[in-house]
Amino acid sequence: PDGEQRVAVYDLSGDKLGSISELTSNIDFATFVTFTAWEFYQRGGRTYLLVSKFDAGELVHMDVTDLNNIQELDVIGGVLECQRITHASKNSDIFYAEGNPDPDGSVFLVVVYVDSENKLSILKEIAVDIPAGTPQTGFSNIETNGNLMYITLGTYGVTVFDISDERNPRFLTTKRTYEGINEFSYTSGALNMCTVPDHPELIYVGNLDENENAEILGFELIGASPLDRSSSSSAAAVVACMHLVIAAVIFALL
Repeated sequence: PDGEQRVAVYDLSGDKLGSISELTSNIDFATFVTFTAWEFYQRGGRTYLLVSKFDAGELVHMDVTDLNNIQELDVIGGVLECQRITHASKNSDIFYAEGNPDPDGSVFLVVVYVDSENKLSILKEIAVDIPAGTPQTGFSNIETNGNLMYITLGTYGVTVFDISDERNPRFLTTKRTYEGINEFSYTSGALNMCTVPDHPELIYVGNLDENENAEILGFELIGASPLDRSSSSSAAAVVACMHLVIAAVIFALL
């Protein structure tokens, strides 16, 4: 009623909508308003949160086990304009974050290590494959599934890394999902995605193509070869067979 903004936290572990319960609504909004990427994880019976401060170019590590007594554990710089963070795997001490963009439009994947004392360090920066001299872009999403990591890059499509060695991601391939160049590369093309549990080679991408058609594209990674996309069709749903396996399903969003 007084216009004060707060952050509420809910327990979604129940299997029914009615079982959702509010854990707290007493967190100061100002504590979180500058954060642009969030990744919760658990270790040693405690709950932690790794977040980025977009303008400050910082990663902040917090203990949020007690929601009424949030503790800041460590802060590091080197991730200017970071909007995406993901955990390498459930029990890992490695995280991946969007790194500083270069003036030529290049973006970087930052490998972050959280040690046993809850201190952060950047292990390496890896250039993400986009055409040189093209408009600057950023990560629209980043997800891991098994030994693979997928990054969607707007008009530059989907990039895939092998993370079987989590500290040393290895580039596999990039698949464009947008024809041509858009000055605002982060507003079209591959804008979101979801992976498939137990099938790390499969991915579905929310895409806005060069004609502003919204679609969901299904891809399958076959070995280390480029991702396969089914041919376009006016049908509402198309199932395509590529390399003797079902490779893609496209749903046109009407």
